[in-house]
Amino acid sequence: MGTLRRTVLQQILLTTLGMGALPKWLTGPIAPLGQAWATSSRKQALLLGIDHYPDTGDGSVLQGSLMDLELQKEVLVHRFGFDPADILLLKETEVTPTGIQSALQTWSEKPTPPESLVIHFSGHGCLLSPPTAPETKVDSGSQIPGILIWEEDRKTPTPLPLRELFQQIKTLQIANVTTILDCGFAYGDPPVRGNLRLRSRPPYPLTEDLTSENPAITATGF
Repeated sequence: MGTLRRTVLQQILLTTLGMGALPKWLTGPIAPLGQAWATSSRKQALLLGIDHYPDTGDGSVLQGSLMDLELQKEVLVHRFGFDPADILLLKETEVTPTGIQSALQTWSEKPTPPESLVIHFSGHGCLLSPPTAPETKVDSGSQIPGILIWEEDRKTPTPLPLRELFQQIKTLQIANVTTILDCGFAYGDPPVRGNLRLRSRPPYPLTEDLTSENPAITATGF
């Protein structure tokens, strides 16, 4: 995402927060979420952001994902009444499978779980393709969307299928969960176009077939 667009968005959000209002183009997607968050007395948020993927010279390194987390935190605290102590941020190499799982478990282990949970990811998305023969064309319907996070060694990026993330969230048994994915799943050259940088990576091969029980995925992307 370009620096200019990021600056404009930041100014709009900060201005509308100060006025206690939201622009009309945000009212539609935000209104029902805001109602749910405002009526919850116990609410938590997990904000995940990665800017510095390995620089392969093809647009891998992002700009603005970490700023997204700060802006989202400001919105949750000052617009929707979240306690800053109830907002957990994982940045860069902290975003690993274990890091995410441990963060989610902190709420599942509480005697009284939160009524509402917000999970926001800013970074690269990707599609995961089942293993096929080289001459076989991959059916787009068999590809699984995922987010690109870090291996446990914090040296190599690894895709996390969304179905696995949502299965982890489902075990929390929290009534109101909002998932916001600020990433892309369709990759195409060139990855950098003017001031815009695609937040997606080329398809990753799957090591096992995860498509047989692929549930419907609903997410809100900004």
